[in-house]
Amino acid sequence: MASIPLSFIVFFFLTFSLFVLSLGYEKPEILSEYTEINLESGDNFIVPCQGQTPLKWNWPMVQNEEYQNWTRISEIEVLSKNANYKYARKLVIQNITYLYTGFYQCLDKNADSFDDNHGSSVYLFVKDKEHLSVSDAEMETITVTRYSEAIIPCRPTSSDVEIPLGVVDEERIMFRYHPHYGIITNDTKYVGTTIFVCTFSRDSKEFNQTMILDVNPIIRFFPEPSMRELSGGHTILGDKLILECKIWWSTDVNFVWTTPTGPPDSSRVRLSVQQKNPKERLISQNLTIDATTLKDRGMYYCNVSDYHNHTSVESLYVILYALTESNNSPISTTAGDP
Repeated sequence: MASIPLSFIVFFFLTFSLFVLSLGYEKPEILSEYTEINLESGDNFIVPCQGQTPLKWNWPMVQNEEYQNWTRISEIEVLSKNANYKYARKLVIQNITYLYTGFYQCLDKNADSFDDNHGSSVYLFVKDKEHLSVSDAEMETITVTRYSEAIIPCRPTSSDVEIPLGVVDEERIMFRYHPHYGIITNDTKYVGTTIFVCTFSRDSKEFNQTMILDVNPIIRFFPEPSMRELSGGHTILGDKLILECKIWWSTDVNFVWTTPTGPPDSSRVRLSVQQKNPKERLISQNLTIDATTLKDRGMYYCNVSDYHNHTSVESLYVILYALTESNNSPISTTAGDP
């Protein structure tokens, strides 16, 4: 009798195991009859979700503090009413406002990000008499890479707001519209900028929003930033410390700082707005601590990234010098000692 190859046995076992696991796993379920719901500004809304693992909710992040104080969102652990699900978590929204228009996602508590295969979502429109667009900005810039798909976020606050739909033009460039995302286009063949005007209308009210699509070349090299202590490396304990991080680059970047105690403490540490010098292709940002203490001595990191997710990092060790109260002479010590 011929023997069965070991590789076939391993393949069969793995395939069967994955099949069994797939039968036993069901993604979290939102207990809503609809995947898209229209609400009015000021409404309250409650929706539960159930799953086989501990759950969490994601919802649109709003930067406006006034609306953060007005709209309250919380999560409550509840008992599942379905024997097939061990866990249930309820989302509670009070006084919803138009800025909270968007996707509300239920997913595994330990998941890093959402995907449709392992989570469920519901889209909430929030109808507002004064605001037709989710964004109040009259002009926004969207940066993408050449040949990639671009999403122009012309998103209405309610499904009855009209926005002209896109078509395919003579160059076979597709412009399509979805109210959950905006205008989706593949018009990224050429490096440069394209201006879109999104017109929102309902009844006699109208709002125009200008979107600038900035198409940048595909980048295969990302330089390292440079760091320096603006006081020349002679900051006295208790004085102001200013660190500069700069990078020679021509497109938008993001600076992420790490101090000896971790991420910058906003109550003590100030980060400047980015300074851009297009002529020299230079972008910089400063970190400032007004009154230094001993815990500010140590290694600082400046991590710079771009829209391609290229990253580079530079570090700088900061020494803080103390003065004696009697003669103001510097105190010397061996490297590594307190």
